[in-house]
Amino acid sequence: MTRVQLDEGIKVVLCSIGSQTTFDLMTRDISISGFFIEYDSPARFPCSPSDVLEIWLQLTETEQVFFNGQVARRVFSREDTGADPAGIAIKIVKVDEKNERILASFIHDKGLEIHKNSEIVA
Repeated sequence: MTRVQLDEGIKVVLCSIGSQTTFDLMTRDISISGFFIEYDSPARFPCSPSDVLEIWLQLTETEQVFFNGQVARRVFSREDTGADPAGIAIKIVKVDEKNERILASFIHDKGLEIHKNSEIVA
């Protein structure tokens, strides 16, 4: 599995490199290349695509990963269909081997858990 959609969100803390201002957000949609944050007003998101971000994901109570990312795109809600929520797609641009391994393992394990639970329901 390279992408999972979680029932419960995980905490995201991000800031522009060199900034003292952090933003606490949540994500439920995560992959090995990035994640999606539901955000009501994507045009008002405080970071631009040119900003390099410092990002911390709190995967579990005791496990956190760090990497650099950038805004990949802003997604505006399609109110006429109710499909796709509004938000911000963040891409991972730099991650060390240790954090990449932890993130990949988390996504793999969550993917297996989701698959197993869907088989039980079916």
